[in-house]
Amino acid sequence: MVEDLLDEFDFHGWSRASLIDLLGEPDWEAEDSEFLSGWDCGYLIGLERHGAFSLDDEYLVFRFDSDGRVAAYRMIVT
Repeated sequence: MVEDLLDEFDFHGWSRASLIDLLGEPDWEAEDSEFLSGWDCGYLIGLERHGAFSLDDEYLVFRFDSDGRVAAYRMIVT
């Protein structure tokens, strides 16, 4: 399902408000923790989808530029 979302939307340049309108409030914010260092917010996708034993969480994470626009995003396993 997350693959479909990423295929349909290119989030580069989106405002934080537009992102929240589509995805809701993030599950994780930069000030909450340092476990996703370098990213500003993240959405928990669930347990890692690849591999025989999924023990790690997978997040869709975003970084904003100085204008508050999405500068980068990707999937991360923690």
